[in-house]
Amino acid sequence: MTVAAIRRTGTSKPSPSPLPKQMCAKVLSRECWPLSEVKEHWDRLIMRCWVNKGKERTLYQENPLGGILSPEELLKKIRWKASAAKRVLAVFSGTIPPRPG
Repeated sequence: MTVAAIRRTGTSKPSPSPLPKQMCAKVLSRECWPLSEVKEHWDRLIMRCWVNKGKERTLYQENPLGGILSPEELLKKIRWKASAAKRVLAVFSGTIPPRPG
């Protein structure tokens, strides 16, 4: 389990089509944990995302993983794709809302 983000440029407007997201770079955390190590306390893990504006670092997103789908729900939704990935699988689970302000 790790944290990643889809980095949109100003040229890509929100769209119901997955194509704009597929065209964006993916920013991936430097650390990753096996699902077996985090599964039991999934709901208590907190995801945080900071943005840099000039020299200022601001907390942009902060939410517990309990606010998104559980690992079991995620795997059920992609089971047909997961069977092709024997060893390694990356799943983008959805977006957590930005912090107010």
